[in-house]
Amino acid sequence: MILSALSAPDTEKAILSGDIATLKRVKGIGAKSAERIIIDLKDKIGKGATPAFQIPTHSKTFEAVMALQALGFNRAAIDKAILKVKESGPDGMPVEDLIKQALKHL
Repeated sequence: MILSALSAPDTEKAILSGDIATLKRVKGIGAKSAERIIIDLKDKIGKGATPAFQIPTHSKTFEAVMALQALGFNRAAIDKAILKVKESGPDGMPVEDLIKQALKHL
């Protein structure tokens, strides 16, 4: 019911921020149920269910992340490696170089 009334990002935001009012807007969920949902899911959503940073789907970074995931690497580890490469490397790095540099950190 929650996902039919709220989008996934809105649901995630409400749970992480403890927004009971947003969850109560869903038919069949009262204050106690909303509190219970927040308590039960807050830690699970916070433990790597969300990426370390948001990546536009049309970017070189997105392509690199997808390629590294296809190789079997964990998304959290990929995000950390990509962040290290982006901090130390030049802007506008080609996808191939981004992947190579990230592999060195994985």
